[in-house]
Amino acid sequence: MSVHCSIRKAKSSEVLHAMKMGMVVRSPSFFDFLPFILALPIQSSGLSTVDLEAEALLNWKTSLKNHTLVSWFLRTSNSTNHCSWIGIKCNDGRNVIEINLSNFYFEGTLNQLNFFSLPHLTGLNLSMNHLEGKIPKSIGSLSKLGFLDLGDNQFMGSVPEEIGNLTELRFISLSGNDLSGPIPYQLGNLQKISQPLFPGAKN
Repeated sequence: MSVHCSIRKAKSSEVLHAMKMGMVVRSPSFFDFLPFILALPIQSSGLSTVDLEAEALLNWKTSLKNHTLVSWFLRTSNSTNHCSWIGIKCNDGRNVIEINLSNFYFEGTLNQLNFFSLPHLTGLNLSMNHLEGKIPKSIGSLSKLGFLDLGDNQFMGSVPEEIGNLTELRFISLSGNDLSGPIPYQLGNLQKISQPLFPGAKN
């Protein structure tokens, strides 16, 4: 409230000064305050990419059943130690680059895993678990992903065409699931894959 008041006072003084100088002054519009409005969410959240990655992983963990991810917790409220969590590998900047949780036998879905919060991910291996439901379309946001293994789970539905956005992929396996429908033509964009696809889709 005080910020808006001070802005209005500043604008009023500018208008009076301009009138004295014989200048034409327009009234402040929404666009005058747009930079302040856009800055507010960023300043209020205060979360770095590293924080968002840890938060995304913890939110997903809470949705899983029969997991053994006991190392997945924050030591303090203002410290992220997710690079030491089982199945997680980070780069020098403490950004998550690999998630390898193959053969952990946990149950759940990928619905609560926010892929948009994992922009540095290059490898994702969740094979041989009991994951079900649909493969989220948001997985197509992982632009740096080079390895994707979701095989031997219980995923259903169609193969999302958004996987065709993962042009850095060199390996993909979706076999051993209950996927159905045709293979999206967008998967033809995956030019770096050096071996056949194993989508496990049933026509």
